[in-house]
Amino acid sequence: MYDWKSRIERVSNSLLGAEVDRPPFLIMAAEQMISRVMGCTIHDLYNDGKYWAKATIKTQEFFGSDVPYVCLDPALLTAEAFGAKFIHRKYLTSTATPEDRLIKTPEDVDKLEIPDYSKSGLYPELVKAFKYLKEYTHSPVIDGFFFSDLTWGPIQQLRGDQAWMDFYMNPDLLPKLAEKIYEGNLALLEYWRKELWRPMIDLNIAYLGNKDMASYKDFWEIEGKWIKKFRQKTGMGVVLHNCGRQPYWEGMIKDIKLLGVQATFDEFGNSDVNYWKEMKKKHNIYVIGTLNQTGPTLTGTPEDVEKEVIENLEALTPGGKFMLSHGCEVGWGIPLENIMAVKTGVEKFSKMGNK
Repeated sequence: MYDWKSRIERVSNSLLGAEVDRPPFLIMAAEQMISRVMGCTIHDLYNDGKYWAKATIKTQEFFGSDVPYVCLDPALLTAEAFGAKFIHRKYLTSTATPEDRLIKTPEDVDKLEIPDYSKSGLYPELVKAFKYLKEYTHSPVIDGFFFSDLTWGPIQQLRGDQAWMDFYMNPDLLPKLAEKIYEGNLALLEYWRKELWRPMIDLNIAYLGNKDMASYKDFWEIEGKWIKKFRQKTGMGVVLHNCGRQPYWEGMIKDIKLLGVQATFDEFGNSDVNYWKEMKKKHNIYVIGTLNQTGPTLTGTPEDVEKEVIENLEALTPGGKFMLSHGCEVGWGIPLENIMAVKTGVEKFSKMGNK
């Protein structure tokens, strides 16, 4: 019997900086990987929340993970809740693509209505998935989490490639659309609290804050300040996911006052475990990730993955506040034996007398 309760408590204790029996780890298996492992389609997942949860649990158990991570794409879900139309239900194992862009003119932003999430897109099925997850794992720890996407992901889903031109051609549109998405996330949180639980931590997905994507000023106006405002308004701690190549980590950690990060790359485009060792110590943040999803897991051997795992654990487990994971989801085509080597690497590290 897979003991989810003790595994999730291991994650919680690590978050608090307490001693654990071994380092916790998470496999970022999203819809495509779950479909591959389970032999199902994304259609099967999205149309039955309970099955979505069961498939997620079985996939994480297959990889030996400590977190029953229900995969979701907040950008897609948020855009769909606002009224964007996607064709993901017509596909088998691919991600969704938009039928059309909902925001074609600045005037369309004013027409957007804050969604009723109980009737919007995939959220009712997602709520069913999380309810089953809590029931199955028997752990109160999972109650602590909320998932938001402020704000660039939904902007791209609603506006498309034109969003990049808007920086120059429609400079007033993006801030207005960002504010609308912020308001939508507040409404989503109320729905979450009503149907599920009152979360303490917001796992926010933010992509614009990268040196090769936007200036820090533009990032702050379109994304950063809304994440900070959301943190201040809700009282939740923010763990920020950014799987870009050159994130503004120093600025984002200090200006938003992040509780933690999920990441691989440093501000210079390197997958440097020593960078994260120093950042964890300097800012007293919780770190998830640091395994390079485009490195040994994708192109190497299981032995290469085990070596990377041990190097990361040696550098980052002292003092707790670390959960091993990839900086983003593991792609559909990654060799399964390489993903399973993460568990092997963790076990080898623990047998060396490390915690």
